[in-house]
Amino acid sequence: MTKKQASLLAPLNIFCLILVLGLGISLLLTLSSEQDDPIKEEVILKNIIKQQKPKDAPEQIVTKPFSDENIMSSLEDNEDLAVFFDNGLSIFTELEEDDANTGIIVSKSQEIPEKHSEITKDDVAVKSVPLKTNSEIGGRIIIIIDDMGINRYWSDKIAELQAPLTLAYLPYADDLQSQADSAKKNNHHLMMHMPMEALGGNMEATPGLLQSNYTQNEFLKVLRENMNKFEGFSGINNHMGSKLTRDRTKMNLIMQELKDKNLYFIDSKTIHDSVAAKAAEQAGVPYLVRDVFLDHEENIEYVRNALQTLEKKVEKHEYAVAIGHPKEVTYMALKEWLPTLKNKNITLVNADQIIAEKYPMAEIHPYEIDRDGRNPITPLAVHIIDPKDVGSP
Repeated sequence: MTKKQASLLAPLNIFCLILVLGLGISLLLTLSSEQDDPIKEEVILKNIIKQQKPKDAPEQIVTKPFSDENIMSSLEDNEDLAVFFDNGLSIFTELEEDDANTGIIVSKSQEIPEKHSEITKDDVAVKSVPLKTNSEIGGRIIIIIDDMGINRYWSDKIAELQAPLTLAYLPYADDLQSQADSAKKNNHHLMMHMPMEALGGNMEATPGLLQSNYTQNEFLKVLRENMNKFEGFSGINNHMGSKLTRDRTKMNLIMQELKDKNLYFIDSKTIHDSVAAKAAEQAGVPYLVRDVFLDHEENIEYVRNALQTLEKKVEKHEYAVAIGHPKEVTYMALKEWLPTLKNKNITLVNADQIIAEKYPMAEIHPYEIDRDGRNPITPLAVHIIDPKDVGSP
């Protein structure tokens, strides 16, 4: 190597070192920025509308595919509107990818940050306590049947089952109070199945739908109108709600109303990042969360397998919560499953019983219709109001 070559080698080595360091710093910055980006997933929601069964209890299961075209044609044709409400709005089940593999695709972003409030621990009068283990008392299962009241045939058949079910009635059903009273006489427990906004604009025509773009007063007005459709229920759960249950401000409004009325909440968990349970806990509202959907696929083998999954869950936990719907396959599977529970050391209980044990300090009172204006639409505590809603008409 000549002296001239040696003199050129040193600057070249320095240049290579600077280049390597620059590439390393650039790579670190790229990785850091990628971690801050929202995680985008594809969520698949399945939506099946089951045609209403006639009174003669047909043997065949008849299904009707659900699509945006079906919604629009139903709304444009007044003669079909009643059928649309009777069948479509009562059987809609929205799940994310973990529970459904076909249907409408929408986008899902990283979990929405919780909106802070000024509620302190001293404001929360109701706290949960550990329950007895299943080894001490055996397994306990809650079966909630949603969408009650619209499909009258299968709603009535479900209510005839000799078991303490928890029946969640939709607020827009006909003859609602009579249906609820009849179910209560059969020792079933009552809930209200509250319509809540879904992602992708699904089921926008649902009567009494609670929407995230409502002002505080609009939201409370619809909420209270729904609750005044019948009385005797002790809690509510969400019908749909994949969008609304991610909205902390609106869930705070619901929880404050439930706390004022001494009611509880059950999260149907139609979306993985629902904040409903967090809102309930912070507001001091007793709550439970759904574990298993029984009949997302409308065939009896699916329901049987879901009931087996439920049994396995209750082996490891204090209790388990399942949600089904007034469908023929659900009715038939429950009818054959209920007599087997005694030999399995499993007890079917209603939601009210577990709530009472889990929250012994809570006072839960069956809802009474407001007939004399006891519930005027007035602003709630400022700490749960979104700033954009303050001063809204």
